[in-house]
Amino acid sequence: MRALLLLAHGSRQPEANEAVAQLAERLSSRTGGRFHAVRHAFLELAAPTAPEVVAGLVAEGVTRLVILPYFLAPGRHLREDLPALQRRLEADHPGLEIRLAGIPGQAPGMVDLLLDIAARVP
Repeated sequence: MRALLLLAHGSRQPEANEAVAQLAERLSSRTGGRFHAVRHAFLELAAPTAPEVVAGLVAEGVTRLVILPYFLAPGRHLREDLPALQRRLEADHPGLEIRLAGIPGQAPGMVDLLLDIAARVP
């Protein structure tokens, strides 16, 4: 079984974390069966953490995991923290295949999305 983990930074502001949770729910409703489950987690400052969520997914029988970093630019978290997290998760769950997706900020459609948002401003 394959799952998607939306991984965000985390915030001290509950409404920011709730927005990530809601985005994960919206992603879940649109997977078209490509993923058994869609969950969200945070790198820091908020719960749930990636190790907590991944342990639950493995308990559900997930054997393949796609981590979708919810970041706009490639900074320290993407260069250092995410690869370290991936190594830790792979060590904790030897039968789990983990792949990191690209970041939304570098997606080909990002320019069009930003222009569309800006164009909606009266």
